Amino acid sequence: MKLIRRKLFHSLGLMIGVYALSYQQKAAADELQNTPQSPLHPLIQALHQTHKPVCLSAAQRLEKQSGSGEAFNLHLRSANLDISDAQLLANAFTSIQQQGDLPLNSFSVSYNPGIETGGVQVLLSSLPDDVNEIGMVGCQLRDDVGELLIRFMARSSNLKTICVEDNLFSASMRIQITSAGKKLENCVTIV
Repeated sequence: MKLIRRKLFHSLGLMIGVYALSYQQKAAADELQNTPQSPLHPLIQALHQTHKPVCLSAAQRLEKQSGSGEAFNLHLRSANLDISDAQLLANAFTSIQQQGDLPLNSFSVSYNPGIETGGVQVLLSSLPDDVNEIGMVGCQLRDDVGELLIRFMARSSNLKTICVEDNLFSASMRIQITSAGKKLENCVTIV
């Protein structure tokens, strides 16, 4: 009889434990579902979708600060980015700006020659006009990208630093980029 009672209490205890655990999991899931999504969620998701270590680290940093609304830096140097990665990021930037403000202070894709002209084109067209710093050093960019940079600089309202050295710009294009930088108040242009 004692053995049956012990087994009964043991079974009852297990059932209560399982019920309590499932209730906690449901409560946690409900809380997660009711938590407002970060405005940077599309960018964090895009960074994860690249599956690149540098991007994954950047996503983790953004996840930690994503609710603050503070301006942030996104530096993806030597991340082995390609055109499809650039498109993911550009789509995320556009999505965030359609919902409100993209508080991007500094953006760098330096040392990512795989982004090529097409990647730079989508990135520049999706960056906010008030970004402070942009870096595309050592990306093997040519004069066609120089034209895109000059157009970006012309629409920029707050650009203070542009670093595009160690690319394949002609001497004439380097002069044009430098000249475009001089039209921006207090902008340092390194070509």
